[in-house]
Amino acid sequence: MDFLSNKEIFLGIFIVAIILINVSLFSALRKNKSSSTTQILKISFTTVKNPFKKENEQMEELSHLINQLQEKNTNKSNNEEN
Repeated sequence: MDFLSNKEIFLGIFIVAIILINVSLFSALRKNKSSSTTQILKISFTTVKNPFKKENEQMEELSHLINQLQEKNTNKSNNEEN
């Protein structure tokens, strides 16, 4: 008998927890937080499509800066020879 009442208590707590989660999600949607949710989803999907986008942009910038330095060094050495 005690075991059955423990199951019922656990089931009741579980049901109340599910209802509270649903109510909090519904209230978050009603408070216009859905726009921020869609922004988060868009960013997530963009990241999934190209996970190394940020790193690739940083590598391209580094490559560009290195090329500029090499050109300056080449120009400087050519000027010293003349």
